[in-house]
Amino acid sequence: MLSLRGMWNFLKSGQIGLVRRLERTSAELYRVCFLARAGELGLLQKLGTDGAALGETGLALGIGADRYPALEALLDLGVTLKELDLKNGRYRLKGFLAKALAKDANDSWRAMASEISGLHVACVAVAPGGESDARRLAEMTAAFSSVIARSSRTLEPVLTAVTRKLVPANGPFRLLEVGCGSGVYVREALRRNPEATVVAVERVPEVAENAAASIRQEGFAARCRMVNDDVRELSFGREFDLITLHNNIYYFLEDERPELLSRLRSWLKPGGRLAVTTVCRGGGGPVSRVLMLWSTVTADAGSLPSPDGFANVLTQAGFSGARTQSLFPGEAYTLFTGENPA
Repeated sequence: MLSLRGMWNFLKSGQIGLVRRLERTSAELYRVCFLARAGELGLLQKLGTDGAALGETGLALGIGADRYPALEALLDLGVTLKELDLKNGRYRLKGFLAKALAKDANDSWRAMASEISGLHVACVAVAPGGESDARRLAEMTAAFSSVIARSSRTLEPVLTAVTRKLVPANGPFRLLEVGCGSGVYVREALRRNPEATVVAVERVPEVAENAAASIRQEGFAARCRMVNDDVRELSFGREFDLITLHNNIYYFLEDERPELLSRLRSWLKPGGRLAVTTVCRGGGGPVSRVLMLWSTVTADAGSLPSPDGFANVLTQAGFSGARTQSLFPGEAYTLFTGENPA
């Protein structure tokens, strides 16, 4: 009787709609978190064939028996979210996202789920933040470097087309890529032009090692020099036909960008071009807005540029013919180009 009275009072309070809406919304957050963790553990891939029981799943993933209760709770969360199914003691993939993210071809989207659940949620949770929060987010960003290098490949179809537009199909051509990440666009440039040579700069050691390995695997080591360093610490002559920065201008503070861009221009041959791709402020969906939030609450991060503002910075740095081009409908994702007139 007491439980019925309590339920009646709860219904009369008018909060049932709020509870149900919050429950549905939180389920989507838990879904991303579950898929991210299951993807990083290799759980989705393990269950992607014939499914597996708890014990064999733990053995396959190298999880000790003392952690089986936690593994079972994680699996049961997946069942509740309808991303997994449990029949006859065996867990199997069920949901569209679980099945899609189990595929190696969708590794960039697995990484994006990890970036959202780990880094993006942390940014929202501490905003507007203080100095200690800003430092902690900077440390988290550094820890997520390899994940970000993978998640940035969600834009690969767009940036592959950009690379093919910027790099000629033949003839001697020298490219400097700043912040090469996984090296995917370095490899695309080398595939496109058999006479091209590249200097690929990446300051995160693990990311640089992985990029170098992928370049060697495709047989491009002789035409690509990998440099594990901060571009601000490097010096080159006027030797490049093209310098690219993909998805990383916001790692440079706004007040240091004019000097950085001017320095990059000094490494370009006369008529050489700079190309910068980035999300810009003032538009786009939730991911773009969270990236803007990240850039404002994280120590040593620079704010996202505005299209007009960054074009002006290129001009101030001595580039001629600064241009902007929207790359993705509905998102504030932009290609900036400028030419070295000297």
